[in-house]
Amino acid sequence: MEWADVVKAVSSAAPVIGSFFGPGGTAIGALAGTGIKLVATALGVAPTETAISQAIATDPESALKLAKYEMDNKLELQRLVITAEVARIQEETKQLQAINATMQSEGASEHWPQYSWRPFWGFASGLAFFFVCILVCILAWQAVVGKDATALGHIPLIIGAFATLFSIPGAILGIASWKRGEMQLEEKKAAVSR
Repeated sequence: MEWADVVKAVSSAAPVIGSFFGPGGTAIGALAGTGIKLVATALGVAPTETAISQAIATDPESALKLAKYEMDNKLELQRLVITAEVARIQEETKQLQAINATMQSEGASEHWPQYSWRPFWGFASGLAFFFVCILVCILAWQAVVGKDATALGHIPLIIGAFATLFSIPGAILGIASWKRGEMQLEEKKAAVSR
């Protein structure tokens, strides 16, 4: 029995326990492995994917056992779900705070290249997008009104070329922002530890 099928069976019998598994049956978040432990406890088997798979495949009452375990431990399971969600939100908040701190420090910089590169790319990208839209509209107009089928064929090529063109600076911008944020976090940690 495939693990994804096992997770489907668990989720249909015990949806709260099933919520501890992500796409493809992987355990999620701060409580990685909790879903496996809960299912193993409910079925009375070792906390391994193999043992759980065998129990679900061979025990006709496995769904009933899972549903009963979930019902008997509903409050504790809800607490675990809430704990996992709080941990996820806290981690996301830390990441957003780091990004915000990076952008604030760049904005307060005395050097024009450091505080102006984000706005420059923002305006450049906006203008390029605007002109690509205009060009696509002109080509569409020429294709429809001018009955020029070749103009219609140029639209995907132009959109693809601009997407490729802006993927390079977009990737650079993302990596630079990430690395700059990491550097600033390290600087703040070093300042706090002094």
